[in-house]
Amino acid sequence: MTQRIDSNSNLPSILAQTQSRSAGQASSENVSPISGGSSLNLTQSASHLHQLSAASATEASFDAEKVNSIKAALANGSYKIDAASISDRLLQMEQDLIG
Repeated sequence: MTQRIDSNSNLPSILAQTQSRSAGQASSENVSPISGGSSLNLTQSASHLHQLSAASATEASFDAEKVNSIKAALANGSYKIDAASISDRLLQMEQDLIG
């Protein structure tokens, strides 16, 4: 997907196209580039990430039953915090980020 960026004069039409795609309205037509200016190329990974983002917006982002279970355990004092497990996971995450 390539779009040329010239000025803000075409911004409303670009935003409308983006919003309609975000709302799940697939478009089979090709978007013609705007004449002049710079271009923006989205990689296949970026397009896939956008699709995943749109799909995840329709799903529940948390398990309400698990949240209620943890709230109850906190309220009655039975929730146990495993500091060793937390620190191990933090170190692993740090290693994954550093590489």
